Amino acid sequence: MKRILYLHGLDAEPKPEKVEILRTAVIVSAPKLNYRAFKGDITLFNELADSIKIEKITNIVGSSFGGYMGFYLSEFCKIPAVLFNPAITFKSLEVPVMNIFSDVDKTIILGEKDEVINPIETEDFIAKKNYENTRIIKLDFAHLVSEEIFALCLRYI
Repeated sequence: MKRILYLHGLDAEPKPEKVEILRTAVIVSAPKLNYRAFKGDITLFNELADSIKIEKITNIVGSSFGGYMGFYLSEFCKIPAVLFNPAITFKSLEVPVMNIFSDVDKTIILGEKDEVINPIETEDFIAKKNYENTRIIKLDFAHLVSEEIFALCLRYI
């Protein structure tokens, strides 16, 4: 059975409705994270990477700032990820990550109307890095991800 690490966005928490969507198909770990407590400190990244190994996590789902963390954890731990509007090109907070290239399978779902993270910049970032195993799906939504859109992640896990 798949084991998912779900990483919520900055100043948010795991929404019970989204956790339930994931639980219909997989075992879910959805920690409430205070990203701000780790400003300039790689400890959070290291702790999440350790928990991925200990809990035998097989996939990551992340949104916004959780998508940023999920992107780099996916690369570092070499496990697939589904990321919604990941903050890989814009962050209002600097939390260090290990930047290791492994080109593991990732699906990035971008809201074409995202007013926080520019979807074009995310596409350009992926194109410049030559991530061959990363697919980008653009949909008609903004930064916040509805439960309906979120349920799409099950298709790519």
